[in-house]
Amino acid sequence: MQSAASSSLVAEGEALQQQETLLVEGLAKMVKERSFDRLARFGGVRKVAEILGTDWDNGIRGSPAELLRRTNQYGANRYISWKYIQKLRSMSFDNIQAQVVRDGLPLHVPISSLVVGDIVFLEAGKQIPADGLFLDGYCLKVDESIMRAGERDIEIVERKRPFLLSGSLVTHGCGRMLVIAVGINTTWEDFISTTRVSHRCLHERRTPMEQLKYTFATTFFWFVLLLCFYCTILLGICSYIPEYNQKIMSTVKVNKSKFGIEMDDVVPDAPDAQDIALMFPFMSFLLIFGVKIPLILASYKKQLMAGHVMVRNLYASERMKSVETIYTKKTGMITSNEMKVKEFLLGREASESDQIFLETISSYVLQLLHQGICLNTAATVLNQATLLTPEIFGSPTEKAILSWGIFGLGIDMNKLKQDCDVVRVAAFQPELRDSWILTRMKNESSTMHFHLKGGAEIVLAKSSSYYHRDGSINAIEEVDRRHFEGMIENMAAKGLRCIALAHKRILGGSHGQHNSPPLEDGGLTLLGVIGLENPCRTDAIMAVRSCKDAGVNVKMITGDNLFTARAIAIECGILEAHEVSEDEAVIEGVKFRDYSPEERLEKIDKIKVLARSSALDRLLMVQCLKKKGEVVAFIGNSMYDVPALYEADVGISEAIQSTQVVKEHSDIIILDNSFSCVVRAIKYGWCISNNIQKLPQCYLSVLVAELIMSWVGDHSSREFPFINFHLFWLILIGNAVMPLALTTGQPINADLMENISLNSFEVPKRGEMGKIFILRTLYQIAVILVLHYKGKFILSLNENVTYTFSFNTLILFLIFHMSDASKLEKNILAWMHKNKPSLCIAAITLVVQALMVEFLYKYFDYERLNLKQWAACLGLAAISSLIDRLAKSFNPKICAVCVGMCMAAAVYYVGRKTDP
Repeated sequence: MQSAASSSLVAEGEALQQQETLLVEGLAKMVKERSFDRLARFGGVRKVAEILGTDWDNGIRGSPAELLRRTNQYGANRYISWKYIQKLRSMSFDNIQAQVVRDGLPLHVPISSLVVGDIVFLEAGKQIPADGLFLDGYCLKVDESIMRAGERDIEIVERKRPFLLSGSLVTHGCGRMLVIAVGINTTWEDFISTTRVSHRCLHERRTPMEQLKYTFATTFFWFVLLLCFYCTILLGICSYIPEYNQKIMSTVKVNKSKFGIEMDDVVPDAPDAQDIALMFPFMSFLLIFGVKIPLILASYKKQLMAGHVMVRNLYASERMKSVETIYTKKTGMITSNEMKVKEFLLGREASESDQIFLETISSYVLQLLHQGICLNTAATVLNQATLLTPEIFGSPTEKAILSWGIFGLGIDMNKLKQDCDVVRVAAFQPELRDSWILTRMKNESSTMHFHLKGGAEIVLAKSSSYYHRDGSINAIEEVDRRHFEGMIENMAAKGLRCIALAHKRILGGSHGQHNSPPLEDGGLTLLGVIGLENPCRTDAIMAVRSCKDAGVNVKMITGDNLFTARAIAIECGILEAHEVSEDEAVIEGVKFRDYSPEERLEKIDKIKVLARSSALDRLLMVQCLKKKGEVVAFIGNSMYDVPALYEADVGISEAIQSTQVVKEHSDIIILDNSFSCVVRAIKYGWCISNNIQKLPQCYLSVLVAELIMSWVGDHSSREFPFINFHLFWLILIGNAVMPLALTTGQPINADLMENISLNSFEVPKRGEMGKIFILRTLYQIAVILVLHYKGKFILSLNENVTYTFSFNTLILFLIFHMSDASKLEKNILAWMHKNKPSLCIAAITLVVQALMVEFLYKYFDYERLNLKQWAACLGLAAISSLIDRLAKSFNPKICAVCVGMCMAAAVYYVGRKTDP
């Protein structure tokens, strides 16, 4: 009986699990296909919410057990199976916050923590984080053109079009949605899986290292192809020559096995060390550009991740070194996301005290302010009765104004919504920079109130009268208009963002069904101007100064007016004192757009701040600087910034405020929205670029010396001094140990950035690198040749000790180059303190070499060296580290003389067949 009961329970459990799986698949398919038939079969939106266990007002239960159950049952908004990719992307996703309600409480949670059944708040400019159904809201419109061509500004209505697709952008309005599908079950995942290729793969411009790698790969491919073709033709011709065939057969021997069994196979001789030495440099070139440089970039990518900088494109970190101009948005990067009302202008007077303001204002004007502030807003207040303080969701501007209305003006949101009916709402539109609402008081059925909110100068231009504090209405004469304009300019000069409120009373209900605002006959009355304080971040001020010290221009793009933009730019240091009086330093986007292409190219360098800018203005600015040959980085966070991000040499997005589409079109993601992270990326860019440049410079000098040594040995009577193991040890140090030491190098200090001089998108310091490389190589060639031919006479040593001395010196050359390559500080003690891992790696390599020479010499064909011989090896290798400093002061003519002298010495030694 127990077995039958248990099997029955198992069968019921499997049936229930299968039913839940079908439910999840059915709901996800309903949203993807926008199927009204399926929605009707489920019983509508409210019934779906009941099926998922979601309360219409209070959301789901937020206990950990409930969230875990929903995750296991419906899936998670992340991809756990891709554990390595998820580790990199989770830091970015966890910074993207979604506004949800659980247990009746408003919460901010990462989008990766969303579960099916969550109620999510949506607002303009945000990306929809999951597939879902529309619950309620005002004038909600979405842009689905990223996935479905031509579908822009789609109006979402509960009964007609309630389906919301993940990845879509909210362009207007606000509202709430019910999450139906997350993670791999969403429409966004279906879209991404078919377009996984990065846009940067098709980018036309390459970094210096990418160009060098591409050039080398192409050259090496054609060299090998021509060599193979030449050998094939040559062998084909020679196969018909009998003398050649006899000579080949004479070089083949019949080997005996270790067990004494004679073998009939003919086996050619294995290549000796000299043959390997000839192939060694070519293989090293391939490893440097194909393996070592990408590994160095990947290692620094992990270090940058720890500093809140996520690099999506490996070569973008190296490209940051060449950046000459950075375009940044104001809010978030330069200023904080928290705003507050600092000043309010009503009538002809401004007030900074809420208490004095409330004591002197009439009740009618205060009632109109309540409506204009709390009804004409995209922010949301949840459960004021259940919370000690109301929780407000929305953009920084909307939150600041609504917070001032609730706490400063004492607005009761519940009572206000009970007394007023909202007839029509138009959410904030970036191109018009305003929003409006049409309301009707329940006790005034024949009268409606139109409230307009927007940029102060825009609303003032549409107003023909203004309210006085006592409730009287005065016409705006020319003198009054100039007075208001002056007051707005004074507020903006203090760095305040100016938002104006206006009102119009409409008799009758003729405008209730129209979408356009009732402005045909004018008649707007100015209610007041709100001044919002948006202070600069302390770290941003220091970061801007660091960029300027490094020669990087920082330009600000904002939607504020000229006066506010100028004040913020002065405060954060973007505008210098001598630039404040220049007319072209701060201009509006309209003026820049009206310039001819020639005028833009001429004035682009003088423009530091672009106010009232649009997406087209930002794109034009990036294109102008690129035409002038500059390397441009652009920081964006909205869908409207995607064209400029794509056009810039380095696209940077903000993790907290940016949508996923913006992140997919960026090279670097700033995880904490701090401008200091951009400075950190520049520092690491210089560190990476220096290390990558020094890798071939130091390593190839040893390779060239070894190659010439092999060539000399092939054309002289002297035997090649190295065996296969020696070359293997050399390869191991150069291809594994040296790149490992370079990846431990730390970025340069802020004080060192003052001495950085930026170049364009060309390979930097090519002439200086060439001088160092030539001098080091010639020195090493001279040392090895002298030791090879004259070592046993100069040092009075036997031949085997001379070979050990020569190879030991060659290894020490690499160890000293390893330390020099990771040294970026002028202060040696500071460098040793910051680069302890590099010193440890060099020390370990030196210890292993000493162990092989002194204790394991019999196994590795070495001879032991005494202390004097070790000191001589170290002294010869240490001299090579001085070449770096000497080369910077050498004249090219002196370098040419040194080249001639060393080449003459090399020819002299090569010409000698025997030792004297």
